[in-house]
Amino acid sequence: MMEDALRAPRHAKIDRLTRSLSHCVSLVAALDAELKHDEELESSRLKLRKLEGDLELQRKLVEELRTVVRGTHLQMQTYEARVMDLECDIASRDTEVAELR
Repeated sequence: MMEDALRAPRHAKIDRLTRSLSHCVSLVAALDAELKHDEELESSRLKLRKLEGDLELQRKLVEELRTVVRGTHLQMQTYEARVMDLECDIASRDTEVAELR
């Protein structure tokens, strides 16, 4: 087969080389496109990791805020109970004062 290729007319050799070169160019273009796609994927992965990190920070912040809200709610309930106790004390003293008069 190699001898047949060497014996082929010059235009056939050129044609075969042209097709081979064209095929190589197509392969290089395909590999270049694949490389570009891989680079875009890597860039997307990096962006995704950053977004995941940001999301985790937001989750932690939300959890901290929930803790603060729970604490504030409990504090409000404590103050409301204290106010009711003070109002009862005032009413009791008002009753005592009224009885003493």
